[in-house]
Amino acid sequence: MPSTRASEVVLLVQPRDEGLHMYATCLAADGLAVIAVSDTWEALLAAPRADVVVTGLLLAGSMDGVGLIRRLRHYERAQRKPIIALTECAWDAERERATEAGCDLFLAKPCAPSEVLHHVRALLAAATLRTTPGGSMPAVAPLPDRWPDRWPTTPRPC
Repeated sequence: MPSTRASEVVLLVQPRDEGLHMYATCLAADGLAVIAVSDTWEALLAAPRADVVVTGLLLAGSMDGVGLIRRLRHYERAQRKPIIALTECAWDAERERATEAGCDLFLAKPCAPSEVLHHVRALLAAATLRTTPGGSMPAVAPLPDRWPDRWPTTPRPC
């Protein structure tokens, strides 16, 4: 089914001082629409409009990136979106936490913007295959009627 949007949308959730602009510029230069935020609450509100999520682990807001991944995986209209964890927290324990929460790919910084772009494109292609007739995902996910008033928090520092 052809997309009704001009481009695919990437939700980029990174601390402002950790390459938010650099990654957003690279993704946009390749024709992707980018929603760039640094706060988990903004990310939750923007998630239904995204086709793929790229998130850090140390974020501003009421939860960390692992908490954000968990919330997205439990929210029906966002749970099947591909999620990439892109972070300086490259310890095995953080990789395990992110994977258990539901991220599809874990990338440790430093990570070249071109590498992030490559993985975003690969996950978008894989998601497109799953949304074709007979696939396991709906072709178009409806936007939420409303977000929960309150999200439980379990922030854990790196």
